[in-house]
Amino acid sequence: MNIIQKTLSFIGLQRRMAVSNSPDDPIWTNLFFSRKTASGITISTNEKAMQCSAVYACVRVLAEAVASLPLFIYRRNENNSREIATHHYLNYILHDRPNEFQTSYEFRETMLEHLSLRGNFYAYKEVNDGGQIVNLIPLNPTNIKVTSNNQTIIYEYTDDAGKINYWTSKEIWHVKGISNDGIVGYAPITIAREQIGLALKMEEHGARVFSNYARPSGILSTPGKLSENAAERLRKSWYQSQGGENVHKVAVVEEGLTWTSIGYSNEDSQFLESRNFQIEDIARIFKVPSILINHSDKAATYASVEQQMLSFVIHSLRPWLVRIEQSINKNLLTDTEKKQGYFAEHKLEGLLRGDIKSRYDAYAIGRQNGWLSANEIRELENLNPIEGGDNYDNPMLTPSPAQIENK
Repeated sequence: MNIIQKTLSFIGLQRRMAVSNSPDDPIWTNLFFSRKTASGITISTNEKAMQCSAVYACVRVLAEAVASLPLFIYRRNENNSREIATHHYLNYILHDRPNEFQTSYEFRETMLEHLSLRGNFYAYKEVNDGGQIVNLIPLNPTNIKVTSNNQTIIYEYTDDAGKINYWTSKEIWHVKGISNDGIVGYAPITIAREQIGLALKMEEHGARVFSNYARPSGILSTPGKLSENAAERLRKSWYQSQGGENVHKVAVVEEGLTWTSIGYSNEDSQFLESRNFQIEDIARIFKVPSILINHSDKAATYASVEQQMLSFVIHSLRPWLVRIEQSINKNLLTDTEKKQGYFAEHKLEGLLRGDIKSRYDAYAIGRQNGWLSANEIRELENLNPIEGGDNYDNPMLTPSPAQIENK
């Protein structure tokens, strides 16, 4: 390639980069995101990032927590009450069966995996002749390039066979994470590639240490002088009898040889401390309490763990839930449906229930102050309603029928 060809090629590259806002565009991936980290490991795919146990644990905690929450389409009535819109087609898709090959749980688990690692989730909206959504098909975010032109967003998707499809926002449901331009979300595995790469390198180092069993290491010494061939033969013989799988076997030395251990501990080399820090650093990136990924805090008490769980729901899960709910309202519900009072919402009560005493104390306060009815409390406890249970009067102040008769 001559200088003119190289120049034209670079200009074409610049033009392509200029219209691409997607961090998952292959052109960006090849130039930047596939670059080796300082630890020498390239973090360019979800699978590579998930090889880090801390990343896998954090993503799994977030994905499973969000996927397990009930997600419904509600309708707000004229009196400002609301009810689950069981008759609405979108309620069935989101709560039961988003497509032919996934349950709602599996679909939303995939969604959070894509959002947690790539910062973007894309699903193709398959509609029927009436324009109603019948399937939501998740797409591989690494195969999508997003461009915008005159307020129109174009999604260029390359399937596994190499076929390129061009879709607009009317055909694609796009949930994005924190973003610089409001069009495409940042990819966390790119932003945090150095931390993930270092954690993977430490795991690799630890595996190599224990595969070769670096401790004890030491010196075989003799009063005399060994020839070069004798020293090499002795080294090989010692490794065959004591290295690898033969470690901890009884060592036999002869000919005046003595063994002097110069082994070091992982604690002395701060290896374990460094690994612990990397785990905590990755948990910090995903906003997951370290106790949820089985990285215990020795100073934690029952009360502090309970507060961590509450903080996890409020500061980690809720932002994702609100982001998803608002995206559903904006991209899956029509303007007419929104004017009719339809909206999406997760049920968080299950995560905030607390212990039985705390729940019952809270119910008592709500019941006595008249903003909870008996049937609403029973519904929260998964109990069937009772006759007369929709009354909001304070039971402590309302006279019973027998008291009324006596009067």
